[in-house]
Amino acid sequence: MSYATGTFSQGSTGNTSITGLSFLPIGLRFTISGRYNTNETINTFSVGFTDGTNQSAHSTFRDSTGAKTKAYTNRCINHFKRNTNIDEQIVATYVSFDNNGGGDYGFTLNFSAVDSNYQIHFEAIG
Repeated sequence: MSYATGTFSQGSTGNTSITGLSFLPIGLRFTISGRYNTNETINTFSVGFTDGTNQSAHSTFRDSTGAKTKAYTNRCINHFKRNTNIDEQIVATYVSFDNNGGGDYGFTLNFSAVDSNYQIHFEAIG
């Protein structure tokens, strides 16, 4: 089994390819945590998965009414920012596992909501 980790931030919507893996992934896990800025008093945590066929994202956060969890089966990344509303801050769906040739592999995601202030951590399994 092959395993790799990495971190990136996303500043624009649309397709984004992550390259530089030495194997073709068969599964991915994503995590995002932390606060958007120092004015934000609520921490959030998100985890998402894809196996190339199925995808799921789960976000946990706390607001003035208590802890909340939201789950989605149609995306692999979903992170919330706590402000006066609970905003979806980062949303992505799986597009493909990529063989770029020459021993370079990676994956492509499609982002419909982004925020470059957050770091997205991934674990790839092959």
